[in-house]
Amino acid sequence: MAAARIKYAVVTGAGTGIGKALSLALVARGVRVIAVGRRSAPLEALVKEVKDGEITACSADLTLSSVRPVYSCSAIGGVLSIRTRT
Repeated sequence: MAAARIKYAVVTGAGTGIGKALSLALVARGVRVIAVGRRSAPLEALVKEVKDGEITACSADLTLSSVRPVYSCSAIGGVLSIRTRT
């Protein structure tokens, strides 16, 4: 799928490493990103780092018992085009 056609993405592990890099790359291409991670501080830093584009932080541990907060965050963006787990 070409990046120009992707409108929304949920990126897990978005606060650091590959997840952060992927989030920044997607936002740079005009994708609205919902950044998910366990720790809120790296997610907040990521949101501050994005100057142009749209990114929403959602702090959650993606164990089976905590998936509900991610669905709440994903409702912010509407229909998701891709999901990725880093």
